[in-house]
Amino acid sequence: MPQPANLNINGTNSATAGGYVNGDILPNSGHLRLAIDPDEIGVEYVRTYTPEQENGARSNGDIGASYAIAAPTPEEITGLVVERVVDDIVLQWDADPGIDYTVQWSADLRTWNSIPVGQVGTWTDPNPPAARKFYRVTR
Repeated sequence: MPQPANLNINGTNSATAGGYVNGDILPNSGHLRLAIDPDEIGVEYVRTYTPEQENGARSNGDIGASYAIAAPTPEEITGLVVERVVDDIVLQWDADPGIDYTVQWSADLRTWNSIPVGQVGTWTDPNPPAARKFYRVTR
């Protein structure tokens, strides 16, 4: 974990004083740089040095450690059917036991409104659209 206020480039004693008791504790101050794309999240520990601390073996901006985390993939909702029943819009999907679902709707595909529906596989729109309305279901 970076220690932003610590200028000590050799030790990690300030980590325990700061409440860090486990995990990878690296000396020196620095920051985390994240690169997020659809497939993974890249994490780099960027070390920082004052000009007086720099030498041939260390430069401000060196990467002290790096790793990648696979991006979570959304669970697919199967069996989704949207139909008009008289004056209502009814959504039905294959619900898995113990999973909470949320129905989202939008008039423009940019702004979404969320409605938690619980552990059911059906929902009826209490305000069906007069014109156009988009729907999606999430876990």
